[in-house]
Amino acid sequence: MSSHGNEKGYISLSDYLKDRFGQKVYKVAIDGGFTCPNRDGTIGTGGCIFCSGRGSGDFAENRSLSVTEQIELGKKRVASKLPKGEAGRYIAYFQAFTNTYAPVDRLRKLYLEAAENPDIVCVSIATRPDCLPEEVLDLLVEVNQIKPVWVELGLQTIHEKSAKYIRRGYDLPVYDKAVAELRKRDIEVITHVILGLPGETREEMLETVKYVGESGVQGIKLQLLHVLEGTDLADDYKAGKFSCMSMDEYVELVHDAINILPDDMVIHRMTGDGPKKDLIAPLWSGDKKRVINALRKRLVIMAMIVSAALLYNGNVRAEELTTEDITEITTEEPTTEQPKIKKVKPGIKIQIGNKKKETKRYKGKFKKKNGEIYFRCKDKTDRKNFKGGFFTCGKYVYHSGKKGRLDRGWYKLNGQYYYFDRSTGRLAISKTVDGIKIGKYGVVKKGETISRVKTYIKARKVVRSITDPTDSKSTKLYKCFKWVEGFNYWQYRKFMTGYNEHPKDWDSVFADDIFDNHQGCCVSEAAALTYLARECGYDNVYICSDSGHGWAEIDGGLYDPLFAEAKNFNQYYNSAIRIHAYVKKRI
Repeated sequence: MSSHGNEKGYISLSDYLKDRFGQKVYKVAIDGGFTCPNRDGTIGTGGCIFCSGRGSGDFAENRSLSVTEQIELGKKRVASKLPKGEAGRYIAYFQAFTNTYAPVDRLRKLYLEAAENPDIVCVSIATRPDCLPEEVLDLLVEVNQIKPVWVELGLQTIHEKSAKYIRRGYDLPVYDKAVAELRKRDIEVITHVILGLPGETREEMLETVKYVGESGVQGIKLQLLHVLEGTDLADDYKAGKFSCMSMDEYVELVHDAINILPDDMVIHRMTGDGPKKDLIAPLWSGDKKRVINALRKRLVIMAMIVSAALLYNGNVRAEELTTEDITEITTEEPTTEQPKIKKVKPGIKIQIGNKKKETKRYKGKFKKKNGEIYFRCKDKTDRKNFKGGFFTCGKYVYHSGKKGRLDRGWYKLNGQYYYFDRSTGRLAISKTVDGIKIGKYGVVKKGETISRVKTYIKARKVVRSITDPTDSKSTKLYKCFKWVEGFNYWQYRKFMTGYNEHPKDWDSVFADDIFDNHQGCCVSEAAALTYLARECGYDNVYICSDSGHGWAEIDGGLYDPLFAEAKNFNQYYNSAIRIHAYVKKRI
């Protein structure tokens, strides 16, 4: 069984959010007052067969309230859960009905109201794959420049008979196109799948999960089919047309589903429940805590059993394994037969130097250790011969040293510039990252502003030299702030002069004052800090200026190294925004 990143045996949404944002993040469900083409007559009028009267937004706030009011209500609900002295961070989840099904001007107003809220770290939008026209996709890119945007697509199943039964209203290629268009724009995608649809076999359900795992999305929600009063599905259930799974059956199915997903896929949900007052079946799903605990126990135990078996085969005594969940480990006698030679699928072709080459493909696992990600080959011979460099694993290309530590961030290798995702180490292909276009063979396109790439590389090196990989994101940022704050003031140019002379890369020109010369003006220090913040893992980073002074805005907080040194640290380190920016550029 794959480890999926930690001892749980999978990457949970909670763990992913803590790793990405540095603390626990809560979700606020918002009802934006939308409808659905499957209800207003465009496609149908009855909606999907399982959908409740609130468009699957039963836990969202009151739609008569503004987005801000709904966020404030959601914050009050979780206030008691926050550690003492900790400011809450939230995801604005547009949940009810189809949340891209409205005029763009209205969508922009709602999305921006959420994205510009300082307590919101991400905007998640649930919608249908057939409701993503070009103008909406462009809007999502716009919002993604302010806060990360996730789009949640309701696929439910890949099987046509089931799609017709649930009245989904679109064909599978529509989903494929939606994923491709969103990923082309660097929008993260989460796919919803329902397990237990009437008439589907266990194998068919797992086929859907496998398809989603190979479709290029970043997350999945595994939703237990539950029957709610007032739905057309309830009528079929009461008529005896189908039955629901037992909890044991569901736990086993989810275990097998997670086992076939990519190691780095985030599991956003493993079950599902509706309002208890409306729940008809299965009644055991109403005890969500019990279900989650059963799922986690199964996944952890299976991960431990596999790990124990590997240790046992590696001459570690079974007595050294103290967990009471493992009672026996059996191993097969070694065979003397020669293994059959299997054809190895070629790796992904990328540009290395001036040539396009296929990378070597390996099977293996990724493991986080001391703040770094390491790759370990599955095959012993591959493990022995592994030299690092470019390689393919699954659907992605990576680059590592001889010991398997993945490179992350911007790099210059063999005379070309590459970007490896700061979280996963995946090589970016056919994407725009940090405003820089990357071609289909993984290298920065000609005509792009290479000076900005070079500045990112300098920033990465600084972060590695002054922080520890195990530092939290906020600790890294603090160390970077103090590093910038320590340099002397020197004005190489006025802001407007630099802005007019270097319209495309004025931010990197100012940042390089600090990185190259170790001195600079307020704009220089602010620019350098924004590049460092990106390398620390912050997404919502801006350099700001009122034409006479410069500062940084990071996750909604004001950071001003020059004034922090000259005036008051607390007033200029992660303080409230109180200055109007004449120029504000996202880094």
